[in-house]
Amino acid sequence: MILETLTPVFIGSGESIEPYEYLIKDRFYLINLSKFILSLDKANKEEFLKISSSDMIKTRNFIKEKADISKVQEYSMEIDPDVQEVYENKKNDPNNQLSIQTFIKTSSRPFIPGSSVKGAIRTALLYSMTAKPLIESGNIEKDVFGYRNPQDDPFRVLKISDSLPLAFDDMKIYNVKTFSKKDKFSASGYNTMFEGTKSYYFDRAAVASHDIWIDDDLKKKSEFIDINIKKIISSCNEFYGMVINKELEFYGSSKTNYAYEKYEQLAKDMNRLKNENSFILRLGWGSGYNSVTINLAKERPDNKISRRLIKGEFPPGWVKVKMVEEQ
Repeated sequence: MILETLTPVFIGSGESIEPYEYLIKDRFYLINLSKFILSLDKANKEEFLKISSSDMIKTRNFIKEKADISKVQEYSMEIDPDVQEVYENKKNDPNNQLSIQTFIKTSSRPFIPGSSVKGAIRTALLYSMTAKPLIESGNIEKDVFGYRNPQDDPFRVLKISDSLPLAFDDMKIYNVKTFSKKDKFSASGYNTMFEGTKSYYFDRAAVASHDIWIDDDLKKKSEFIDINIKKIISSCNEFYGMVINKELEFYGSSKTNYAYEKYEQLAKDMNRLKNENSFILRLGWGSGYNSVTINLAKERPDNKISRRLIKGEFPPGWVKVKMVEEQ
């Protein structure tokens, strides 16, 4: 299974990088503070230890002045110009919002978790199999999928591996803002900066490779609903196609053309995929309420009035998935 990012994807590690732990010059550089301290002579080491306990701005400036990037960096990434602008405007503000949310990693390399892909597929199948309009009950998933105990969950038969590690050249630092119809679709002042994948609509796609298979032995031993690759493809295109159409409705009435144009492109790309053993998914942070729930199965779906966007036009999380035969 080959996954290509269409818009930037952010799957968080739950950790963040604080402003004194990185530098932004031509790129983003994560600094190994232990290596940096060891690289200092005695006088500079004493000065650094003194200022680092009391003044973060002086600490960051000291690191920028004294660090030999080639010797003390953990890794580096490209930065979006919006990030550079926010950084320059706020770097000397003691109350700045310059922490950076980190992408999930294994052995210090970013990757796409199989669990994230599986969760997105699960939501699509749940939507596809739910009687509509949805009448909410105690546990919709258990009712639709026909199980009561976790060990009987039919999705146990679907196996998706984590991706192979991505290169840091596949990554970029972005800034996300929240836009709300309540404020005439203007952006809130708060910045959320994160490590995300590069993407096809932005510059070039990051490509991740996963193994996907059905555990036939487990399937034979259980009275699970029938989960197969054909059903996965059709359900994902049905559900995420519905999400795309609803986003077109949302942006068409919010008087912003940029995000609307991206969703028009998504709709065209999805239609082209229908005969290619491929489908669209949405993954990770910023996916939005309609993408991670079956809200759209309701007769009167809940209406959320805000959206997270990169550069005011790129909705995060959209990917293209192509099924390929094992060689």
